[in-house]
Amino acid sequence: MRKFPALIHCCILDWFMPWSLKALERCCKKSFSHLQYEEDIKTKLVKLVCQAHSEVETLRDDFLDEFGRKVYITPMSFLDMISILMSLLQSKKSENQKKNRNFRGRYV
Repeated sequence: MRKFPALIHCCILDWFMPWSLKALERCCKKSFSHLQYEEDIKTKLVKLVCQAHSEVETLRDDFLDEFGRKVYITPMSFLDMISILMSLLQSKKSENQKKNRNFRGRYV
């Protein structure tokens, strides 16, 4: 327990600063750059992800006001959301390709 005094004293330093909207957008653009979608779709994805993150931060403040509990939204939370979205996009794309092959095999 001597290695982790914060566990005993319930003291945590909050060193996470919120990212600016430009930083969020740049991170998204970089992450989505290798996706094989049209630029219009990528731009809309970037806006969607940034808006979702901003909404979560707003809801976090409401949660603190209503329940008195602090929830931490860190840059890693944002990166995790991007990673989950990328894996979801990939799985849905492969699922749609499989359905398309099955459809073409039956009806063409």
